[in-house]
Amino acid sequence: MAHNWDELPMELLMEIAKLLTRFEDYAPFSGVCTSWQSVAACLYPIPLLMLPPRKDSHALDFYHLSDRIVNRISLSEALTGKRCYSSKGCLITIGHDLNVNLMHPFSNLQHKFPNIKTIDNWDENYGSSCYDRFINKCFLSVNPLLESDYILMVIFGGFKRLVYARPGDETWTVKGEQINYSDITYYRGQCYVVNLIGRVFACCIGGDDNLIEPEVVARLPSKFLEDCPDRLYIVESAGALLIITRFVYSVTYEDEESVYVEDEDEESVYDEEEDEESIYDEDENEDEESVYDEEEDEDEVFNFPICTSYISSKFQVFNVDLSTKTCTEIKDLGDRIIFLGHNSSFSLACPPNCKPNSLYFTDDSKDTYLRIEEGGGMDMGIYNLQDGSITPHFIDKSLDPLTPPMWIEHSFI
Repeated sequence: MAHNWDELPMELLMEIAKLLTRFEDYAPFSGVCTSWQSVAACLYPIPLLMLPPRKDSHALDFYHLSDRIVNRISLSEALTGKRCYSSKGCLITIGHDLNVNLMHPFSNLQHKFPNIKTIDNWDENYGSSCYDRFINKCFLSVNPLLESDYILMVIFGGFKRLVYARPGDETWTVKGEQINYSDITYYRGQCYVVNLIGRVFACCIGGDDNLIEPEVVARLPSKFLEDCPDRLYIVESAGALLIITRFVYSVTYEDEESVYVEDEDEESVYDEEEDEESIYDEDENEDEESVYDEEEDEDEVFNFPICTSYISSKFQVFNVDLSTKTCTEIKDLGDRIIFLGHNSSFSLACPPNCKPNSLYFTDDSKDTYLRIEEGGGMDMGIYNLQDGSITPHFIDKSLDPLTPPMWIEHSFI
């Protein structure tokens, strides 16, 4: 017979947890000990929408998709001035000091990671005032609450290279020479990344074979890239590996009367006859560096039109067949929904009060909203994969230039 709460059999804990009927009941249940928390995570995996941190406050608000209410928690430290990303229920933050930290908002878990400046070939011309641009995407190999040996992978910098580190490491490790990655996931024990022109790479991370260059294992057909998707995501869903393309259109001051304005330069990226590596010539590399020159005006350097509004208009989902190295468009996710944005992409069986066969997306148009005074958060919604319709999941206005609303996976209040 168990003498301590944490010694109760997992099967018994599962049966007890199944008797809980309200979300609020999971907070005291998961707070008993680690084993009870693990059971709660398995039975109540509904993600939360984290709203922008309050200025100079330890308070943080979360919107519940199923209950449609906002709860507030108090953090051990304020997130003011820090840019946040999320993965596996944790927040990954970077501040003006370029320190990268991990914290779990509903527990006392905190881990420190190496300073961004420890990345090989760090350019001191990169100004710390541009710290909000250094990280593009984060992904944790496992949930740190459940396993202490894990890896944080980051798509970093203007060239969007892949770097990684473990807690306690003194430096970041750069993975390979490939650039322009867009998203990361784990699938059947292997790390996969997708780049901006639809190539899927298999990566060996953290082992003895780390020096092996990422290998292309599939690619999107060029016809699906002709319209120049703004972002690509990669995610595991119900045993399948999926790629998702997202199309975002912008209205600029130059043409308020037009419906949308597209970046004409992007078309050349997807020209089949153009060599992929030629996209990133030396002149373009020099422009990348100037992004971080504190004395340069970014809009002037790149001659960007000033954006006044933007909206996601279309998503496409593709099933990746690694055996044939092909990608096939699909329109049916079954009862699954996929969560996209500044979080690491993830998929779940449809929770109560949510819409199946849909993509729940938040605003991750960082290069656009950083040039808008109010910041990001205007481009959010639910994309119905069957009919292409978009409906809201959060109706209130919630904008922020550093950390717009984003999904938090498997969390508790």
